[in-house]
Amino acid sequence: MEGEKTRRVLTEGRFRQQVEDDMETAQRLGATGTPYIVVDGRYALPGAQDTDTLLGILRQVWDETHPTVLVTDNDAAICGPDGCAVPAAHA
Repeated sequence: MEGEKTRRVLTEGRFRQQVEDDMETAQRLGATGTPYIVVDGRYALPGAQDTDTLLGILRQVWDETHPTVLVTDNDAAICGPDGCAVPAAHA
């Protein structure tokens, strides 16, 4: 953000409510310092994290929010020898 625009945003408190909401969510999840990463409003990662940890939580959240099912017809886009994996909403 440009310097003047940044000063104006801070002076006007333009994002105050969003920041306060984020702080409340982080505190509810146990945040006591920074860095503190909140994923999907449900998972919290305190402190600096390595890429494997971050990737793991992102995959977990993706899998929980985008379930897949196996179908046996060959019309699905992703097929293997055991069937086809498609998002549950499309099964």
